[in-house]
Amino acid sequence: MLEWKAVGMDPIPRFDEEIGPLSPVAGSLAAGVSGLVAAAASHSLDTAKSRSQCIVLPKFVSMERKYLRWNRRGKRFERLTGIHPADRNFLMNGIWLRML
Repeated sequence: MLEWKAVGMDPIPRFDEEIGPLSPVAGSLAAGVSGLVAAAASHSLDTAKSRSQCIVLPKFVSMERKYLRWNRRGKRFERLTGIHPADRNFLMNGIWLRML
């Protein structure tokens, strides 16, 4: 972008600092275009044929937990619903506010 801005300057600048700052709109557009190109390139290299191939199944998570000997923390209800014990106070405060 600095080269495009330097076109038509007389004398031709020897360093990038001589060109001056770019406009915010030009920088934003350049970032958007480069992001678009990166997304298109990564999408074409994606090998998953469907969304289900991108999802980690609970079966494999439970197998890893068994192999790594992870202990599921919390009470039975929390383990069943997937609530983390650290969130217990936060959730109870929200329930009490709704009950009032």
